Amino acid sequence: RRRHTRYISVTGVQTCALPICANLFANDVKDILGYKDSDPILWGKIGMIVLAVIGNLSILIPGVDLTTLFMVGKVLACALFIPILMAIMFDELTTQAGFVSGGLVSFIIGGGVFVYGQFFGGGVMYVALGTAVQIIGGGVVCYIVSKLTK
Repeated sequence: RRRHTRYISVTGVQTCALPICANLFANDVKDILGYKDSDPILWGKIGMIVLAVIGNLSILIPGVDLTTLFMVGKVLACALFIPILMAIMFDELTTQAGFVSGGLVSFIIGGGVFVYGQFFGGGVMYVALGTAVQIIGGGVVCYIVSKLTK
């Protein structure tokens, strides 16, 4: 019963994330991998398949419940919040390298601190620090790297 509930929830989350993943693969991943002239629709389909496989495999991990899945979503959302805002509001100031760098620093460092505080006994201070690093650190790194690569 629990696995069935998790499957339904993950499918609902994936439905919302499929267009985002397709756009990411069609516009960024194919360019980064050096396939700039290839079909973006094909790359969008590849991105959706990757997301579907990862999402469906996450259901099979023992001990993973809905809270864990939503925390992973929160970590991803916070990691890209400020870089996405900067790309929308200050398009001429933001570069692809800055956007990706800000997202990676936010996700790896801030997300790691947040997950440590939330799941491994770090406590509320680590959760708050991880969230702050995700939001503020991602924006700062995005801005600095964009300035350096302009």
